[in-house]
Amino acid sequence: VRLRFAVQRVGADDRIEVEARALFGLIRLERRIPMIRLQMADTGVQMDIKQTDERNEMPVAEKERTFTMSTLMNHHQQFSQLRKHAKGFYRWLVRTLAHVHCERLIWETRVGVGGAAETAVSTGLIWAIKSSFIGWSTGWVQFRQPPRLAVTPLYNREQFSTAGECILKIRFGYAITAALLLFVRILQVKGGIRSWRTILFKA
Repeated sequence: VRLRFAVQRVGADDRIEVEARALFGLIRLERRIPMIRLQMADTGVQMDIKQTDERNEMPVAEKERTFTMSTLMNHHQQFSQLRKHAKGFYRWLVRTLAHVHCERLIWETRVGVGGAAETAVSTGLIWAIKSSFIGWSTGWVQFRQPPRLAVTPLYNREQFSTAGECILKIRFGYAITAALLLFVRILQVKGGIRSWRTILFKA
């Protein structure tokens, strides 16, 4: 199974691509969200999603969602419920991720906040965030090659853009085995199936 994630952010606009392939390309799923615009609202962060037809670039769908601290807490509680209703979920997760290989990770960022001093501080902060993320990731996923990271300071200019691509692979046979093992762990907890079904379909 090959998973590819690509994210690009320029200004306030984001573009996201997700692609999954299995059985040498016989099974293929693709999902593209051409534009996501984030902006602060009175109640939280507002996300406007606009999908366009790639052939004529005409808008075909538009959604609007608002994320608040309450939304994040609700998602955290839902994940906690899923974890509690699968026996040994953390152990299963660690063993599964041990079979995931990162074939490629590219993450490039360009940042400028006006003044040279402020831009230099921002550049260092972004480097620290990226380094911490990579350090945390290496404890979960095996990297086939070193990640390619870059942070380019743009002095005397106000601009922020970032783009990244990540390719993850896991053997199809083990992915099926992991799914079956998770199902067994859910069955071992009273009400596990009902809880997982309720939360996943509700989401």
